[in-house]
Amino acid sequence: MIDCLFIPKYGGGIIEIVKAFKENLDYEKLFKYAIMMDDLATLKRLGYLLDILKVETQITKKLLKKVSGGYCLLDTCGLKTGAKNQKWSVIENIKKEELLVEL
Repeated sequence: MIDCLFIPKYGGGIIEIVKAFKENLDYEKLFKYAIMMDDLATLKRLGYLLDILKVETQITKKLLKKVSGGYCLLDTCGLKTGAKNQKWSVIENIKKEELLVEL
């Protein structure tokens, strides 16, 4: 899952990754692996997805503390343009509505 957030094309793009959130995930373990990845874009994408999917977990606050620097693309397979989400420093190059349809 974290590898797919690191390079979304590994998981078929961000829309396919969102489908994995239907499963019962260990969010603390996801956070642990995301931190080990040492990649801000991965942390931002994970936090953004947890936020828009309204997943209630303590790691969201931990992730938010890690967000810094410039913007990253939500989906590296998509366009390089889109709305900027200031909270997570993510360029929403896929609309939230498209992501939520997959749930």
